[in-house]
Amino acid sequence: MREHVPSGRPQAGEYADYAEADIAAVAGDDIVSILRQQALETLSLFGDLGEERIRGLTYAPGKWTMKEIRLLSRICGWTRVQVERQVYGIKPLQSL
Repeated sequence: MREHVPSGRPQAGEYADYAEADIAAVAGDDIVSILRQQALETLSLFGDLGEERIRGLTYAPGKWTMKEIRLLSRICGWTRVQVERQVYGIKPLQSL
């Protein structure tokens, strides 16, 4: 495994203007480490939800079930791939 080098903050001109507020909301200078930490936190939050526990569970009547919300992991995975492609300078994928 290679040594981790902090990614640093993006410079003006390296991102679209509409992304500035999102970038400003991220604390620190190493987005790769932040994403790794968020992945661990997300797994901790959602990782132990068994099939029986989530069946039919909603946060309000008529809202998505927890099972449907599991699609979140697919969306997060796609987003992670997009970010990694940008970090490593690979052409971004087309949006869904």
